[in-house]
Parts: sequence; structure tokens; C-alpha cells
Amino acid sequence: MKRPYEIQCEHLRMIVFSDGVFPVSKNFFLVGAGNDQEVEQFPDDFEVALNFVCLQIGDKHILIDAGFGETGGQESGHLLTELNQSGIKPHMIDYVVLSHSHIDHIGGIVKNDKPAFPNATHIMSKKEWLYAEQTPDSKSFQVLNKVLPLLEVIEVDTEILPGVLLKHTPGHTPGHLTVEVRTNNGVYLITNDVYNIPHSISNTDLRVILEEDSIQGVRTRNQLIQLAHKEQIFIHSCHFPYPGLGTIEKVNSLYQWKSVEIQ
Repeated sequence: MKRPYEIQCEHLRMIVFSDGVFPVSKNFFLVGAGNDQEVEQFPDDFEVALNFVCLQIGDKHILIDAGFGETGGQESGHLLTELNQSGIKPHMIDYVVLSHSHIDHIGGIVKNDKPAFPNATHIMSKKEWLYAEQTPDSKSFQVLNKVLPLLEVIEVDTEILPGVLLKHTPGHTPGHLTVEVRTNNGVYLITNDVYNIPHSISNTDLRVILEEDSIQGVRTRNQLIQLAHKEQIFIHSCHFPYPGLGTIEKVNSLYQWKSVEIQ
């Protein structure tokens, strides 16, 4: 597994953990490319990363999504082990932010049919909960039901701790959330599944096949790109190569992804 990537600044500690990887097909993961030559070079089948962020602010811990958990294969579901090895025990998590209801992001909130983070308030957009309810037989909805007593839904952008704002960024799903983290070292946007590969910064039509609203998805991607470039904001993306953190540059008229260097 990857060694956790860590950022420390005054009262805040941000750690990026790897849940592993999962296999995808080009026809599933890279839709909307048009005649994009860079996308054409991808093989028919490949693996993508699963990167998840844990924030420690004072004595509070916020986990942003939880990976596949027991629902994944041998190549994924490692987040809980990674947290434990870093000294962050399940009972220490105060908040679990559920960016959206896809199983690669929420499968890990349950272990042995019980909440994996029993002391945590699990936060999800109300629009996302209503979206998940539409498929009551799905694995995702069954997982959510097992943490129902711990679940809190929000209808507007919400600051859960000072400097940590949950922002609605729909498109990928109706209630998809991005987490904005403001620090004395800069602003970080934990964008989860707004983007799927680094090249989707340059070609915002790129999406996964199950994106719920592709028009809104493009709008959201463009808005965050322009904001991040203008204000020099760091962006973290779940499925970019580990650790999934970087900035956005503009070369001529084209926005491009620049990943952070790992020491």
C-alpha cells in the first residue's frame, strides 16, 4: 500500500490514504471524449486509484468517504487498515462526510454488518439520500440503511467545523458534495468524483458512464477549475494517481493539471 501523504499546518492535519485500486473499462470510465487523442491512447481496461482524505482539527477527526470496505475485492478496501496503522482508530472519527452514494465511496462505512465508525455523525446531502432511495435494492442503499441512526442530511452548504465547508457540486450525482478546507497554508478542495482522470481538467466533457447529469457535470467541473486557478486553490481528486492532490495551470487557453511532488 501507499505511504500516507500528510500536510500539517498549525491546528490542522490532512492525511491522504489509499484504499487501493479498482479495475475499470474505458467504455465505463472515459465517456464523452469525442476524438480526444489522449483518451484514445488508454487501454480498454485499466486500474484507477482510490484516495481518501482524513482531517484532524484539534481533537476532532473528519473522514471524507470510506472506500469500498468489505464490498471491494482484494485490490481495494484497505482504508480501515491504513487508518489503524496511522493511529486513527474507528471510534476516534467524529464525522464521516459521504460525498455521494456510489459504493466505492461508502462501502467502508460498514464492517461486519455494523457501522465501522460508531461514534461518527455521517453527513450526506438530502438530495443524495433521495437519489439513493430510488434504488432500494442496491448495495449502496443497503449499506446506508445500516448507518441510518448515525445519518444526518443537509440541504444547504454547511460548515461542520471552522474552516471546513461542505459544498453542493451536483452533476456526477444530484447531491454530490465537495469539501472546502481553509487553512493558513492555502485552500484545499476535496472534489471526490467531480473529475475522474487528470485529463478531465483539460477536457471537462470526460465523465463516467453513470454520471447522472452530464450537462451539470460539465458546468460544475468548469466552475471549480476557474475558481481553483483564479484563487490558487489546491484540488484533491479521489481517482487521480496517488495522492490525487495538485493545482491547476493555464497554458495558453488550456487548463492543465499539475500534481504535487511526493517527497
